[in-house]
This record gives sequence, C-alpha cells and structure tokens, in this order.
Amino acid sequence: MLAGQPLPWELQRDVALIDDEIWQAGPEAVAGKIAEIEAAYWAERLPQHETLSQDEDTGKFRVTAEPFDDAKAVERWLRQIDFALSLAVDSNTSDFNRMCTAFKYLNHTLENCRDDPNAIEQQVGIARGIIDTNLARDGYASDDSLEALSHVLEQIQVQMRADHPEVRKAWEKRIAQKLRETDRETKLAAAGAIRAEKERTLDRLNTEMELDAEAVETSDDPEVQAQAIRRAGGRAAKMSAMERTGKVIKRVDDSAGYKGVRIAGTGYTVGDILWMLGNLF
Repeated sequence: MLAGQPLPWELQRDVALIDDEIWQAGPEAVAGKIAEIEAAYWAERLPQHETLSQDEDTGKFRVTAEPFDDAKAVERWLRQIDFALSLAVDSNTSDFNRMCTAFKYLNHTLENCRDDPNAIEQQVGIARGIIDTNLARDGYASDDSLEALSHVLEQIQVQMRADHPEVRKAWEKRIAQKLRETDRETKLAAAGAIRAEKERTLDRLNTEMELDAEAVETSDDPEVQAQAIRRAGGRAAKMSAMERTGKVIKRVDDSAGYKGVRIAGTGYTVGDILWMLGNLF
C-alpha cells in the first residue's frame, strides 16, 4: 500500500466480507480464508486451457493438454453474450437499455465483429467496465440480470485470454509492455517464487515450472517473461484453489520441505509477485 501498489479492489472487498465467525476464530482461520480467496482470484483470471490433476498418494499435481476449437469456442462465447444481453436489456428494473453505450458496444460486437476475436475481447472489456462503473455510481439501478451480464462478460474475457491463441498473444504483448517498466529485482523474485512451486508438481508440470522460472530469470524479452509468469501464475493459483477446496490430503502444502523452500527461496508466493507487478493480469 505504501509503495502505491494496493491489492486489487476485488480482493480487498472479498477479504472485508469474510464471515464474522471466521474473524472470531483467530489469525490462523483468517489467514487460511484469505489464502483461499487469493487462490480463487488468480485462478479465475489466469486460467490455462488444460487439465490439472492431483495424485492421491503424494498430493502433487500433473497437467494434461485439452483439444481446442477456435471457431466453436468464439461462437459459444458470442451466444452467451447474446443471451445475457437480451435478459439485461429486457429487464424492467434497471436503467440499462438499447441507447446505453455498453449495449451499443455489445450489439456492434455481435453484429459486426464475429470473425475478429481480439475486437470481441477488447470490446467485451470496455462494455463490462462501463456497466460496472454505472452500477457502482448508481448510474444503473441494481438488477440481477445486469449483474449477471457483467459476470458473463468478465468470464468470457478471461477465457478468451486463456484459450484463444490470437487473443492470448495480443494480451501478452500488452503485459510485456508493462513488464518493461518492472525492475529486475522483482523479476528475480518472481523466478524464485515459480521455482518454489516445483515442490508440489510432477512430470511435465515440474519441468515446465523450472523452464518458466529460467525464462523469467534469464530472458531479456519481456514477452517471453510475460508468457512464463502468466502460465506459472495461473497454474500455481489453480493448484492452491484445488488443494483448499478438494478432498485430497494436502501433504505437499503442509510439509516442512515445501514451506522451507518458499521461505528460504524468496519469501514470496506467486500470488505475492502478481500483486507486486500490479494489475497486469
């Protein structure tokens, strides 16, 4: 906060809304809940188009690829936008209508940009920003269908950045531009935090965590560093979220070895590094 890099607003809000019962349970309970909120936040914003699975015996994670069809995915996302938009604009309880700028952006996207995934991703983000600002300032009356539209737009933008190769490439270029302004000390800390995550991975995932750490540590190309940080950060967040919500015993996270690596290595988790880099993701 003092360095001018406060936590993202959504994280601050979710922490403030932790149930009173948890606050009353003491620091350990609160810390556990905050860690759960952090993992869910980054897992949603840095998804990977792949499947993570957890070994029941060791608690460590593996990764497998998933097939992806660009055209079918875009059409599915557009149908979701169209449905959510129709519900919001037909609502009788909000001030959102066909004359609103956000509606015009989305309508233009549906009518004229179906073959341009980058335009879809950017205009979805603009429309969501307009809707959220108006909801926060009472420019629109609060309405379930309008809030649902905002949520749909956010999730589609996140998924497009994760899954669509053209969108992901353009998005990572924007991240790379911001990384050019990041000091080397922060990048080295990021490499150390990524390397610490190796302690809870197996096979291909273990190898790729090390490769991502090396890329952040040794590459002079901000675009390469951006790809590595995004991939490793998304995987680390998803692993944490799975551990905290799953039924598998968390042998790795509870082990002295893993905790020792995190503390001795950099003192930072990948989530800490993402915060330090600001709202790049």
